[in-house]
Amino acid sequence: MELFGDLGLARIVAIVLITIGAGIIKGAIGFGFQLLAAPLLSMIWDARHAVPLLALTALTNNVGSVFGLMASGVDSRATSRRLAPAFAGLVIGTVGGALLLVQAGGNVCTVRRRGPCPDRST
Repeated sequence: MELFGDLGLARIVAIVLITIGAGIIKGAIGFGFQLLAAPLLSMIWDARHAVPLLALTALTNNVGSVFGLMASGVDSRATSRRLAPAFAGLVIGTVGGALLLVQAGGNVCTVRRRGPCPDRST
């Protein structure tokens, strides 16, 4: 499986624990999932893989929140009509951005210095 290629069990467990920990922080204070998870995941996993994971977890969380509100009786047709374009854009942007990130080269997520880059082939 190329997605988890060289991660190993320890890194997969770390990714799961970081995701759960960031979810607990978001549940406690209402925000901060991406602020906490993005830098921690990027330290142990390539950003090309970490960013789509974060986008999909945020999408799942937001959709789950909406369904939770609907189940508790907060649903109304006016609210649904107002939020429908936002959710459609969220789904299209998440899937499109993830596909674009996967198709882009490895240098798309790197920060470049001004001037010539040092030769890293050695």
